[in-house]
Amino acid sequence: MPNLDIYLPMFSISLTSDPATINLDSYTPLTGDAVVDVNISTTLMQGIFKFQSDSIDINDVSINIIDVSLNDIKYKIVYSCANPILPLGIDFDTSSNVAVNAITNKPGLNKNLTYDYLRFLAHSLFGTYLGVDLFKNEETIRTSLNLKLKTALNNILTTANEVEMNNTDSTIMRNILLQILYNDPARVADITTLEIGVDPVTNKMWYKIPFLAGDKIYFNITIQPASNQSAATTGATVNNRVYLIRGTLV
Repeated sequence: MPNLDIYLPMFSISLTSDPATINLDSYTPLTGDAVVDVNISTTLMQGIFKFQSDSIDINDVSINIIDVSLNDIKYKIVYSCANPILPLGIDFDTSSNVAVNAITNKPGLNKNLTYDYLRFLAHSLFGTYLGVDLFKNEETIRTSLNLKLKTALNNILTTANEVEMNNTDSTIMRNILLQILYNDPARVADITTLEIGVDPVTNKMWYKIPFLAGDKIYFNITIQPASNQSAATTGATVNNRVYLIRGTLV
């Protein structure tokens, strides 16, 4: 079966970084400024995203009537917050890699997202990523940014946890399944192979979304500079930086 590119705009995040201070005495494919690679467990994804159907051959329809045939499908996300939080197993400070359009590709430098963002800030403020050395709170910014990113993603998953959604109002979950149906319908040719368990209330079976190792999921992270960033440093303009997260299922 072919590996799929699956876009998850529900995970897209926009946040503001802490201010960096100078070291002085005082469905459409998503895009981004840079692409960040992370690995995500296939088993974890299959356990989080679930659907329910009265039919065991939901792909046995033409594309033109697929919406009608899927009207009875329900979806839910089953997510447990880790301690410390680690949504989808991602730590942006230690397990990410800016693979496309990094601020610098100099060998030997850490390519995690938080490091790249500090270099972006430095380049915007000083004209060179080497200006990172002028920040006196580099580690604090990275730690805060990493926590903010993980918390935002964790909150998205926690809010959706165990909320059953109908096919008509579950846009994101519905789109995940539809992307699989359109691109590789053989994955749902017999959904009995995807069974998870019977709902004790409705007595209906729940199934895991048929993610496969090698699939890629995409979502955006938009980092806005602190509102006083320019005034607190050189006065140079700092724009938002948009990262396209490319999660490869392993």
